[in-house]
Amino acid sequence: MPEPSLSDILNSKHPLHEHRFETLFEADQVLHQRIRGDHAQRYLPKGQDETTRDYDRRVQFARFKGELAPLVARLVGAVTARPPSRRSGDDDDDSAFQAAYEGLLENSDGAGHSLDQFMARRLYDSLGLGAGPFLVDRPVVVTDPETGDQGVMEVTSEGFELVKTFRPLRDDEVRLVPLKPYQITDWDVDVSGELNWVRIVEHTRRSRMPGMAQKIICYREYDRTAWRLFEKPDGNSDVPPVLIAHAEHGLGKVPLVLTPYELDGPMDFCTPFIAAVQYEVDHFRADADLQYSSWMHAHPTLKMKKADGEDARYSLGPHSVINLDPNMNEDADFLTLDSAMLEQLRKNKSEARDGMRRLAGVDLVSGGETGSQTMSGRSRAISFSVSEQRILVNLSKVAERAEEDLFELVDRFRNTGVNPAPSERVTDVSVSYPRSFMTEVEELIERWLSTRHEINSETYDREFQKKIAAMCLGNIPAEIQDRINHEIETNPLVGGASSPMLEDPMDQDPERIASIQELQPLRLNDVRREQA
Repeated sequence: MPEPSLSDILNSKHPLHEHRFETLFEADQVLHQRIRGDHAQRYLPKGQDETTRDYDRRVQFARFKGELAPLVARLVGAVTARPPSRRSGDDDDDSAFQAAYEGLLENSDGAGHSLDQFMARRLYDSLGLGAGPFLVDRPVVVTDPETGDQGVMEVTSEGFELVKTFRPLRDDEVRLVPLKPYQITDWDVDVSGELNWVRIVEHTRRSRMPGMAQKIICYREYDRTAWRLFEKPDGNSDVPPVLIAHAEHGLGKVPLVLTPYELDGPMDFCTPFIAAVQYEVDHFRADADLQYSSWMHAHPTLKMKKADGEDARYSLGPHSVINLDPNMNEDADFLTLDSAMLEQLRKNKSEARDGMRRLAGVDLVSGGETGSQTMSGRSRAISFSVSEQRILVNLSKVAERAEEDLFELVDRFRNTGVNPAPSERVTDVSVSYPRSFMTEVEELIERWLSTRHEINSETYDREFQKKIAAMCLGNIPAEIQDRINHEIETNPLVGGASSPMLEDPMDQDPERIASIQELQPLRLNDVRREQA
């Protein structure tokens, strides 16, 4: 058997990558709102008997209005709304940590994004795609030809000319490179699931000068001690890959942080939102059919014979006027859309939307027509506690593990000799992400329960319940919020107006009084008095 070529080796793929590539790529398109224009044809198949003209018009009317992307962004925002507390050693605050990693915290990727901003985007991919991997890289240290000092050579441009500048390398300077999980094409792991080596393929473009862009394929390989970079022109299989750069990093592990939401095995990423993506695509198709049918048939559609005898259809649009010649016995024949068919299109859209939310594990707590009409305030709060809360807690743990791996790699960079500047290792890094804003709700409930016995007021109880409900449910319709507040006001358990009250016990029959008292539920203040 002939020896495989370098191109064959670099283009080899792990079986798991081949199995999941299409699924992950489609999910990435959906979650990042890239389904538009000609790309929408990928998700809107042409009918067997559909004419090219009708199909092009249906694609033209289609607009992707994704609901899954805002839902994922809201869940990530609930975790990242408050920055995590980062500490080193036994410090009570994070001042030492901030000083040790100031450069990384303020500019994590070399493009001015803070670490909090960078991690928020990685968590978005973790929840939506199953993983939000990123490389922990280090600027290459070179020797200044003029002074002999070691540092970083940066390239910029002035007047469309390349300009090189030299500067010292900061102690905490690393560069985080975001990746997509489907860009990791091949790998090998040991018995514990730790990476032995990994290959990353990126399709990109490079422009040496304006108007001279070239599409290229970059192959990055990392093992536990070294890295290599290969490049080749994209679309030209005859040109072999070329080794551009290679060096040792000496870290003892692959500098790749995976941030998996859930794992079904080494490098096998799982998330409930992958299944929800399929319903999102179905929702797009159903909405495209509904929009097209509404435009073509909800407006007057004239059907007539042309001079050559062929049928012609014209969608007239609103406020159209048809002039008929009575001397020519002209008649207008219009197409109408079956109402049952239109209702079926609406049903298809509704089922796809509800299926997307259900599979995402969010139920109907995020609102919408169905949720606001069928779920009470108490049911929505319970739904949140058993669905979204689970997602937020898991996502917080993902963020903690990712940052722990990140700072471990940063400390290894500081102690491998790659960085010539002396440094003091920061150990025992502790990262704590807020579990979710539900922590604040739990604190509020605890404060209420710990003080209600001292403050013997039913109004106090009712106002606390209103505040807790408002925090749990977030942006819900005003009429639903008013309904919840009304239920709290009239709840007999907190002395509401709907509780059976005695008009005047001294003026009523003793037997009737006893029967009413048996039916009357105990109010909170009555329970407190009995406990006292």
